[in-house]
Amino acid sequence: MAKFNDLRDFIKVLEDKEHLKRISLPVNPYLEMTEVCDRTLRQDGPALLFENPSNNKTPVLANLFGTTERVAMAMGATQSKELREIGKLLAFLKEPEPPKGFKDAWENMPKFRKVLDMAPKVVKKAKCHEIIIEKDELNSEKIWQLGVHLKWNILDFGVRSSNLEKEKIALMSSRLEKNDVKLELQKNIKISKSKLKLAKADYKSAKTQYELLSEILKAQDIKYDGDAITIDDLLDSNAKVNLAYAKMISSKYEYLKVKYYIDYLYEKGEEK
Repeated sequence: MAKFNDLRDFIKVLEDKEHLKRISLPVNPYLEMTEVCDRTLRQDGPALLFENPSNNKTPVLANLFGTTERVAMAMGATQSKELREIGKLLAFLKEPEPPKGFKDAWENMPKFRKVLDMAPKVVKKAKCHEIIIEKDELNSEKIWQLGVHLKWNILDFGVRSSNLEKEKIALMSSRLEKNDVKLELQKNIKISKSKLKLAKADYKSAKTQYELLSEILKAQDIKYDGDAITIDDLLDSNAKVNLAYAKMISSKYEYLKVKYYIDYLYEKGEEK
């Protein structure tokens, strides 16, 4: 399971795996940047790092969790299907239940260990200390801008970002469910095709056997008319023909049943 020390580590991994695109050209944060991000998100595109926003010196990282694969990577998972286990862990953390006994506590020990690993760590030298504004560089304009930006982010983008994340989670959950249904359909179709092949072979074999015994019965009728065989021999041949006919009808029914089931699966897949 991959672990990242900070956002810089994650950005580096995304860039190495071609999941991040740096944009050095000036892009206006007002509407223009939003349009680019929206178009990229709809196409399951990469994360975008706007290095030179218009009228601003702060780079903007967008579409970071725009695909299920990147969400899984950020969670330390190697495959998107592992997100279900992470979801179960988050659900457990949301409404934890005290252990009912020593055995229950021991079984839940891996979950508790993961919770301990999530605890924030205090470091002496953080990356945010790289940019230092000296006392003599501060002025009323910078303080006013800082206050306005902070207030704007808290009152507006905090709510908006939360709603966007909820929409992304709902979208990814829907995609996972559709993918599960698609995989299940493909699996059932594959199994049914194998059954259809066997059922078709059984039907052909039963039909051939019935036709062969029917010809033998015709010959037995001629022999009986010529007193070459007894009535018991004739009745025995007739019984074999009837048995072969019943077997042929049964195998044909099994063959058609599997065939219609496959047609149903294809129609269900088209609806999905």
